[in-house]
Formats: sequence, C-alpha cells, structure tokens
Amino acid sequence: MTKEVITLQVGQCGIQFGHEFWKQICMEHGINPNGTITKKDPDDFFGKKDIFFYESSNNKYTPRAILFDLEPRLFSNFFNSNFNFLYRKKNILSSKQGTGNNWSNGYHQAIGYQFEIEEILRKESEKCDQLSSFNIFHSIVGGTGSGFGSLSLEIIRDEFPGKFIKCSSVIPNQFEISDVVVQPYNSILTMRWLSLYSDCVTFFENDSIQKIIDSQNKKTKISLRQIDTIMAKVLSVLTLPIRYSNCLNSDFESIFAPLIPTPNLHFFFAGISDYNFPGKKKTQHSSVAELIRQTFNNRTINSNLREGKLVSSLCCSNFESRKVEFSSKFKKIFLENQIRCIDWAPVSIQFSFPSRLKKEDKFRKEGVCLFNHTCVKSLFKKTLKHYNMLKKRN
Repeated sequence: MTKEVITLQVGQCGIQFGHEFWKQICMEHGINPNGTITKKDPDDFFGKKDIFFYESSNNKYTPRAILFDLEPRLFSNFFNSNFNFLYRKKNILSSKQGTGNNWSNGYHQAIGYQFEIEEILRKESEKCDQLSSFNIFHSIVGGTGSGFGSLSLEIIRDEFPGKFIKCSSVIPNQFEISDVVVQPYNSILTMRWLSLYSDCVTFFENDSIQKIIDSQNKKTKISLRQIDTIMAKVLSVLTLPIRYSNCLNSDFESIFAPLIPTPNLHFFFAGISDYNFPGKKKTQHSSVAELIRQTFNNRTINSNLREGKLVSSLCCSNFESRKVEFSSKFKKIFLENQIRCIDWAPVSIQFSFPSRLKKEDKFRKEGVCLFNHTCVKSLFKKTLKHYNMLKKRN
C-alpha cells in the first residue's frame, strides 16, 4: 500500500524552495503544470505518483502540499504563472500582517491561525490511505519560516504522534551581511525546536550552494532560482527510493531510520554531484567514481569532513550501478578524504539505485550523498557565537 507524504512550505524561502521541488518531480512523473498527465505510463517509468500527489475526480494530479506565509505578496506570482492550477487554493494560508523577520512575531501570529492550520492538516490527512510522514520546507532565519515553522512542528507532533517529520532547513546568508538584524536569535530558537520536534533535518546553506555554482561557471550571475533548483534536485534524488517500485523503501522513515543511531543525532547535510542548473554550461556525463568524488566536494554546508567523525551515510543516484562496484569506489574515495568513523556504534552506509535512465537517456545522471557527520556541530557553534555577539550588543 502507498504511504503518502504531506508537504508543508512555510515562509517565502520555503514556498520558493518547495515550488522548485514540485516542478522537478512533476517533470519526473510526467505531470503538466495544470496537473494533467503528459502520456500514459505502461512501464511504470513515471513511478508512484500517489505518494506526493492525489488524483482528483477530473483526472488531475494535485500536490499534497500546504503553503503558509504571513506576507501574501509571494502568492500573486504563483497565481499569474503556468502553475496557477497546480496547487489547491484551500491549502494556501496567508495574512495581511508581516512578521518583521522576527521569530517571536511569527510564532505568536501562527497561534492565531492554529485552528485553520489544524483543519487544513486534518482534511489533507483524510485524503491519505496511509499517511506516513511530513515533509517541511522552511528557512531558519526569516520570521515566518522560523516562528511559524516552529509552531507547525509542535502542531504536527501533537496532532499526528508517531508520524515521521522530515525538515529541509535553509540558512540564507547566515554569517555574512544580512538585512535581518535578529538573524542569530531566529536561528538559535528554530534549531532548538528542530532538535525537540523533528525526526530528521537536512541543512542547506546558501553560501555553500553559491560556491558550488561558482565553481561550475564563474561567469554566471547567481540567482535565488539557481540555488532553489539545486536544493530541489537534492530532495528529488533523495525521494527516488520511495517514488519508484524497484526499491524496497516505502517511506521516509525506512530511509532515514538506519542513519539515526540515537534520536538526537538527526542533523544531516548533503553532498551533490555535477548538476545542471539554469545558466550552467552543458558537460559530458561523468563516470561513477567522478560522481562520488563530486558529492564529497560539493557539500550543502561549509564543513570539513576531516574534522569530527562519520555516523552514517546514504548514497542515492538515478542511474543503474552494481552495488559491489559502487561500494568499492566509494570506499576508495572515502579513504582518499581521510574520513574517520565513530567507534561506539556500527557505521551505517546505505546505497540506493532507483534507475531513472532508459535507452533514450532522458534524464541526466545525478547522485546525492547524505551525511550524518559530527562536523555539523560547526554550524551550531557559529550560530551560538553570533547569538552571543548580538546579546552583548544589547
């Protein structure tokens, strides 16, 4: 039986990030911007659509998505785009009041909408045969993404106990010049809520994604759409094991549970291969070894894999490869990078190859490595450092 996933897009960053994610998997599943199917799928090439979409009575597919933003300006862009009919209008919640980029304002304004949030979640869950997990896109810096996102975590944990909560948390310009003065305050409170209520968190730093884009084409003027596209590609590859029938994984929990030895160690970052993005020069397909090497170099946070120890890892790609061959090359590159492992528990290294490449080679080879590594502590240390600096100013 299909185990459905409900997606929440919170705040401007979360909505734009999630929108690129929906565009990506709509393309992979053969769904047009208006929700119709491009063509029939006799060979199951387009995968299991029911996990992230539900089919309406007029044979259109609608994302199992809920969009929250306390500043409604962003929604007008969607209503005037090609994806106007993709989202369900009743699942879009907005307000005329802003949050002033403040966690406290976002959290307390969300309390006023708690009944509406619970009703939308309840109605959306009733459309599922077997709801398994929640997928949340948000930023830890803005007022809505941090404050509203924190309350959303509480509501889901209270109303849907036992359901797996996966968060994709974006850190935009965390430690550079920013127009959000209380950025460290928002970040440290959101991280606290993520540690208490989420089951799995994947961090994305805009600065790290920008470096990846710049390394591929230095002449390209980096835009938010390019950053969101790369982050969406990471999530689309990580969801391949549950979206295609040639894999044993059926939900997020079956993917991430082996990677989390204790509940507190649920903070991840990803390594990504040589992706295509708007403005990037076309290149030839890389070898398997080169793709793995790229995932070690192109990380979604500023971290050093040689500092700290590896807890677990997941390698996922959209091309066929023999597991023995892939694991041997992975081990070789693993030794090249001098990565150490924890000694108090077995290190889980998982491989998943849900093939998406046919003879016509329609989709480019893509690979992602998800790391549960103790070097993520540098992110928390920097956040705490900037919070203490802000506190001293007051």
